Amino acid sequence: MKKYINAVIKIVICILVSLNLTSCWSAHELNKLAIVIGMGIDKGKEDGYPVEMTVQIANVSGIKSSSKGKDAGANNAGYLNLKEKGKSISDTAKAFNRKLNRNLFFSHNQVVIFGKDFAEKGIENYMDFFLRYRETRLLTWILVSKQPASEILNVKPELEATPGKNIGELIKNQQQVSQIPAVNLKDFSSKLMSKTTAPTAPIVEFTEVDISVFIIILTITCIYTLKKGLEVIARVSFILGIVSIITAIFITILTIKDIHLSNFLPLFQINLKEFVQGTNLMMSIPFGEIVVFLMIFPYVNDIKKVKKSAFIGLIAGSIFFLSVIL
Repeated sequence: MKKYINAVIKIVICILVSLNLTSCWSAHELNKLAIVIGMGIDKGKEDGYPVEMTVQIANVSGIKSSSKGKDAGANNAGYLNLKEKGKSISDTAKAFNRKLNRNLFFSHNQVVIFGKDFAEKGIENYMDFFLRYRETRLLTWILVSKQPASEILNVKPELEATPGKNIGELIKNQQQVSQIPAVNLKDFSSKLMSKTTAPTAPIVEFTEVDISVFIIILTITCIYTLKKGLEVIARVSFILGIVSIITAIFITILTIKDIHLSNFLPLFQINLKEFVQGTNLMMSIPFGEIVVFLMIFPYVNDIKKVKKSAFIGLIAGSIFFLSVIL
């Protein structure tokens, strides 16, 4: 009997050892992966290819060089956008292997953006790829773009290294203040399969502001001031100031139900150096202009009256900014 027990123990040990030897069968080497951080899906332009997919791949060498400084990363972007067409999302994903010597890795994908034209046709038949593919995270954000999704993924961020990561962080921040809920793949797919609810997704849009318009307006204002004098500008500003105050009061009344003193918290969370670095720009834009006006004060007839008006303006501006924070 003891002989049989020893044999059974040896067999069990052999089975356990053999199972441990297969623990790395699905391992992926980093130098063999193309890490996807953003996906854009648009309507295909050619017949027979209804899907046009853009994948944003992290360029590790570009991220590393850009972290050393602006000059080092000027010619090395932290990402690479690739575009391919296909009959389905799965077919399109496989087509990228013709362009890459690495396998697409979707576990770090931050966002899936559907173009408006593609979404209007219905995306129910295309969601199967995301639900069945084991590397897809159910917490990936879902968005619909007014422009082609490929254009959204081409917008260069200021702080983050990649647009996909930047959009993901924007959605996380907007969760606290936006009235439109952020939607991930899990929520979207569950509502899509439900018979009583309809799926919704936030809309993302890229708007480029032409700075030349502001330059032209500022130039015309300066020319008009030199010709007519500063007094004309001051009188117009007085009228606009009254309009601004009335507008601010009206907005405050409409949003008073959402005002909370907890918006001031947490206090003193960072040290003094970081606090100064984070607030100097915000303080200089509204309150730094008083330094410019100080150069004009000696040439005004009634200096006492000007000082009084300046203090009232500073107090009114401070109250306005406090109301915005609340």
